Amino acid sequence: MKNMADEVLGTASSEFIMCSSSEYVMIFPVEQTESFIEELLETCNDFKEVLNDYLNISISMGISNIHTGINGIKIAYGETVKALYFKFYRAKGSIIRYQDIKFTELVQINPGLTQHLLERLQLMIKSKNIKPCNEILEEVRQLIISGNKLLDIKESRSLYLNLIEKFNWIFQEEYFKSNKNSNTYENIVVAENISDIEEVIRNYFIDNIELISSDVDKKDINKILKAVEYINLNYDKELTLQTVADKVNLNAFYFSRVFKKETGISFTDYLTKLRIDKSKELLLEGIKAFEVSEKVGYLNYTYFSKLFKKTVGVNPSKYNIINSGNK
Repeated sequence: MKNMADEVLGTASSEFIMCSSSEYVMIFPVEQTESFIEELLETCNDFKEVLNDYLNISISMGISNIHTGINGIKIAYGETVKALYFKFYRAKGSIIRYQDIKFTELVQINPGLTQHLLERLQLMIKSKNIKPCNEILEEVRQLIISGNKLLDIKESRSLYLNLIEKFNWIFQEEYFKSNKNSNTYENIVVAENISDIEEVIRNYFIDNIELISSDVDKKDINKILKAVEYINLNYDKELTLQTVADKVNLNAFYFSRVFKKETGISFTDYLTKLRIDKSKELLLEGIKAFEVSEKVGYLNYTYFSKLFKKTVGVNPSKYNIINSGNK
């Protein structure tokens, strides 16, 4: 982390401090200029991307106001900690400035689930249709985030746990089946942010509704076969789980589950394997590595080279040299 910080952030004149295995502090000497914060935000974004690309690490960052003197370091650290508290309400890997959150009010009164929301939940279960899931989660999010008022993190988790409890009660009353509980409650308690909690709940809903929707699964097998055919023909284009799911008219989260169930491999792993296999064929035809990268759908050659080496064991150019005699 420190080496990458030195290289990306240019921290020769800054301090990089490891507070724990999951907390790092950077202290920047600054001239009070209007452009400094903008430059710092851009640099921090670059640092985030490098960590994600090369170490597969996602980090959130808090940025204090500018302060002076030794005592200012303590004040700045306090502001940074307060800023990071709000990562719970942001997307994973957010950069949060203290000045953007200092006027936000935290409330501890749990509003509870609305009757409208419970009716949606019941309808989703009765219809065996997972599509309303995102609308339900968005409604809960609105109970937590309202203008400059945010429901306290503890109360927010409590609201999500209550949503699971209501789902379980309606589900078991309707179908008298033991639903898949797994570690859902624990995952909600330890999740870093709202988006992670929503993913846990979304998967939980899908798992349980699949229990009562086996007929739907059978009906959608043909759609998965069409999706595989589409991927095989368009692997060189920019493909995402969402775009392929849209092509076969399935909800992306449901599509992901059924795809893995039917193929035995996740969408991402399937696409990666297909692209790497095609790239090996093209390399043996004598096509240059950077051209191969584009031909199999990777516009960023550095990323392609890293992924190829991770999958095959050698970088693309070396693979060509080693295997060209075995064509």
